[in-house]
Amino acid sequence: MCDYHAPFFGATYPDACCIDGYLWDLDSCDEPGGALSVGGDIPCPACNPTAHEAYFTDVTESEEFTETCTLSDD
Repeated sequence: MCDYHAPFFGATYPDACCIDGYLWDLDSCDEPGGALSVGGDIPCPACNPTAHEAYFTDVTESEEFTETCTLSDD
């Protein structure tokens, strides 16, 4: 885990933190100090930059990615 905290999951405040090299949504727990339920699949850009870049390259170069920059529902 590094000290990465940043707005990432749609908030204007730091709502993401790095745990074991992957980002977790700090707003995804049911109670203060509870377990986080969203995250763990996006590599951290600070301590896992190569995997972070590859993650977004894989998503944007997939056949399901449309010109409007969203994933297709098909």
